[in-house]
Amino acid sequence: MDRARTGETPDTVLISRCVKGDEAAWESLVRRYANLVYAIASRAGLSDDEAADAFQAVFVIVWRNLDLLDEPQAFAGWLATIARRETWRIARGRRRRRERVEQMAADPAGGVLPAMPAPADEALDRAERAALVQHAVEGLDGRCREMLTILFWETPTPPYEEVAGRIGMPLGSLGPTRARCLEKLRSRLEEAGFR
Repeated sequence: MDRARTGETPDTVLISRCVKGDEAAWESLVRRYANLVYAIASRAGLSDDEAADAFQAVFVIVWRNLDLLDEPQAFAGWLATIARRETWRIARGRRRRRERVEQMAADPAGGVLPAMPAPADEALDRAERAALVQHAVEGLDGRCREMLTILFWETPTPPYEEVAGRIGMPLGSLGPTRARCLEKLRSRLEEAGFR
């Protein structure tokens, strides 16, 4: 949506004002994206209290890091990624607490050994990492985004001849361009704290 056309202050302007300490701009930004953060938490199955905790944590992280945002026009995606990570962190903590209670109930004498990480935790970690990668790919220029999507998300991966034809590139340029695109992706992931 073109916020300028609807009379709303663009995110980039609000962010610039927030970085300068404008409380009204911060309140506008929080109001604009509150429903998005709550929706992410709700879809993940968090309770109302947990969703409120996620909301607080997300906006504390945003406030502390807003001046580090290199691409203010990508604020919504950045915020959604933070919201997903905090939601998953809270859900993981709830699951671990439940497992500890179940272990203590099974062995009230207290001989509880630390549990191995649950496969669900591993699945959440993979999902979180996949979301970060997807967000980083979406931030690449059109040709890189299209190439990497074809090469790494399509199953089965099409042959290089087909990929070159689909993106309108000579076959001999595909390898070097792929390497440059992967380097851009690696840089974006490092900036996002991907490990």
